[in-house]
Amino acid sequence: MKHGGKYHRKLEVASVDANSGSYVTWNETSYDLAKAVVSSAAIPFVFPHQEWANGVIAMDGGSTWNTNLVSAVNRCSEITDADS
Repeated sequence: MKHGGKYHRKLEVASVDANSGSYVTWNETSYDLAKAVVSSAAIPFVFPHQEWANGVIAMDGGSTWNTNLVSAVNRCSEITDADS
């Protein structure tokens, strides 16, 4: 957040590391959230993948896991104690 902005909502975006096949997630606290969003939208053969400094080659998370319900449930459990 270069301009001192503050995020007031929870956010989670996901990509797939093309090197390892692992699922990578970022949230509103991530260092480069704009790049994370672009990584999540990097549909193979339509938009270019994103290369991260740690060696991750990120592309659209939907290319392996179309609906990421696990991250949504985990983020909700961070703000509530109710299992329902």
